[in-house]
Amino acid sequence: MGYVTLMCGDGTNDVGALKQAHVGVALLNEATTVRSLLDLLDTKKPNPNGTINRSANRGNRSDKNTANSNVNNKTTASSRLASSLAAVEEQEASVVRLGDASIAAPFTAKMSSPSGVCEIVMQGRCTLVTTLQMYKILAINALITAYSSSVLFLKGFKISDSQATIRALLLSACFLFISRSKPLKTLSRERPMPNIFNLYTLLTVFLQFLVHFYVLYALTMEAELRMPKTDDGFVDLNAEFEPSILNTLVYLIATGMQTATLAVNYAGHPFMESLTENKPMLISLIVAVVGLLVLPFPPFAGSLQLVSLDSDLRIVFFKH
Repeated sequence: MGYVTLMCGDGTNDVGALKQAHVGVALLNEATTVRSLLDLLDTKKPNPNGTINRSANRGNRSDKNTANSNVNNKTTASSRLASSLAAVEEQEASVVRLGDASIAAPFTAKMSSPSGVCEIVMQGRCTLVTTLQMYKILAINALITAYSSSVLFLKGFKISDSQATIRALLLSACFLFISRSKPLKTLSRERPMPNIFNLYTLLTVFLQFLVHFYVLYALTMEAELRMPKTDDGFVDLNAEFEPSILNTLVYLIATGMQTATLAVNYAGHPFMESLTENKPMLISLIVAVVGLLVLPFPPFAGSLQLVSLDSDLRIVFFKH
């Protein structure tokens, strides 16, 4: 009928169903151990020392009665222990072992009730949404990097080692914490996208790249108007890196685009924590934005081989 089925069981007589279902969940029963029964019997044993101390002041007749009662108590304790061990053996024979159901099913819940199914569904949806959003983020960032490393490279754009290091430090924490998002406590009625090959995902990636492409193109034109013209009109592609207005603008705006892509494409509710609830992710984004805003100013621009932008160019940069 085309339905996706989930089967949960302890493996008693449903191992085949756990294998045939799309999703199998093994349920494990916690049996009482022999050690716990022995500890329970030890706590219920009478104290012979106390009986002897109490009978020390009595006559020979009371001593004989006490000895007989001790023998009876030992006999009763032995019979209880034997019956308890027999009960445990019968229980262990009826309880399914760990490997019976857990081998047949990809998921295992250490509980005897099917309440762990909801937890597995919530964890699975959170993982699926996280994977899909990472695909979108990486696709958009790859398009931005491809354009800046190919088309703009022909115009003389390059990036220094220090600039690449700072960009990696600003974005690595964001990529780390975006993949550590936790699912919500409640199961949503809405279902996530099953894969990335759908109209919504493709349009999202395409339209976002169009916006980024327009901004990159506009800032490149502004930078070329303020750069000195070469005599032959050609750029030496094999020359070493030198700070320029084009390098500074493209580096700053490309880093800002990658940071914005992480924030915009974060899924959040109803499948995982929102951006405000994911504190490490929010703090890493704030640090990246603050670092991006202070980089164009003279104290930081010189150490990263960036050109100090004039007031007009700063206005153009922050507008875009």
